[in-house]
Amino acid sequence: MMLAFITHATLNYMALDQRLVIMKMVTIKMNAERKIERTKEMNRSDLLEDAFNATRSRGENYGTPLDNFNNIAALWSAYKEVPFTVKDVGMMMTLLKIARLKHSDHDDSFVDIAGYAAVTCEAVAGIADTLPPPADQQSTAPMRQG
Repeated sequence: MMLAFITHATLNYMALDQRLVIMKMVTIKMNAERKIERTKEMNRSDLLEDAFNATRSRGENYGTPLDNFNNIAALWSAYKEVPFTVKDVGMMMTLLKIARLKHSDHDDSFVDIAGYAAVTCEAVAGIADTLPPPADQQSTAPMRQG
């Protein structure tokens, strides 16, 4: 593959769009290699740990699972003119991941299914987000309103 021969110095002489394309290709290749390695060694402990870590920071980005799923339910209900519940949202998001798994076995989909099960459980129970984001992802700055 040509990427093996491109040095950092060579990148300096390329146009920005060319550099971005090459950097994207390298990232895709590295991610693909990492996914292959990860799939071979993934076990339930790894999967649940990944799901736990993935759901830890979601509250800061999307609000609590309850608030987020209520917003999604309201939008889906308005769009389809059929009532959707918080539980429906969690179940349908999980089904989306299951549908993706029919075509390829990505660890991310298995991790997301575990994560959706956990946050759906909290949302259905009406529990606010109980996990603070990791220390390195905590922000004291107010969120921008947009």
